[in-house]
Amino acid sequence: MPVSEALCEPAGVGYLCRKLACDERRSRRNPPGDLRCSASEVVFDFLINPALMATWIGISHDLDPRPGGIFRIEVSRGNIARGRYVEVNPPRRVAFTWGWETHDPSSAVLQELPPESSLVEIDLEPVEGGTVVRLSHSGLPRTLSKIHGERWIHYLSQLDGAARDAAGGQGLMSRLQKRRQRWKLERLNKQ
Repeated sequence: MPVSEALCEPAGVGYLCRKLACDERRSRRNPPGDLRCSASEVVFDFLINPALMATWIGISHDLDPRPGGIFRIEVSRGNIARGRYVEVNPPRRVAFTWGWETHDPSSAVLQELPPESSLVEIDLEPVEGGTVVRLSHSGLPRTLSKIHGERWIHYLSQLDGAARDAAGGQGLMSRLQKRRQRWKLERLNKQ
């Protein structure tokens, strides 16, 4: 069984993505091929907590996770996704509007999707051994549907690693920290 499974397929002009966020911890009871996965409560926190969200998407965050509350992420320099939370149902569902305010001339195409003009719905389904994350982004202009689908696949992968790190697994941050430690040791050994 792979560490994570993802499926993204067109759903109208939006995308539906599923991702199983798992950690790689083993126990005596679990054979080497088995995985224990992050609980929906763990994954849910990454959808509403600015500090945790920063581990998988964006560079700055202004979040007020309640219906009508602000949802604002600077995804990349000068490109800000802005909307409002529509639904917050711990630990099962988060929905928010999405659109772009951009000050980057090279990202002018994003202006086709003004703030609060599309809808992102994220459902967390507890399954045996983990959580399935279903993301649907609807109301996208056709010109932006493909790039948003590709970026959501990337960010769901980042969320997978961050959730595994939080659960004590070998997610992206753990692997980077170990790599950094090896590099420091190699440098010390060369001196």
